[in-house]
Amino acid sequence: MFQLLFVLIFDGTLVYFLLLISLNRLRATTVSTYLNLLPIFTTVIAILSVQS
Repeated sequence: MFQLLFVLIFDGTLVYFLLLISLNRLRATTVSTYLNLLPIFTTVIAILSVQS
């Protein structure tokens, strides 16, 4: 249980700060495209990992 919470909290916080940095270095359209496609890629990877 603690491992799951650690991953959720640590990764969520890390990604949030990295996105703020990336907005300064990349165009806003690039970052928004990544953010909009992220749930799709996550869903596909989760489905494929469960089936194998």
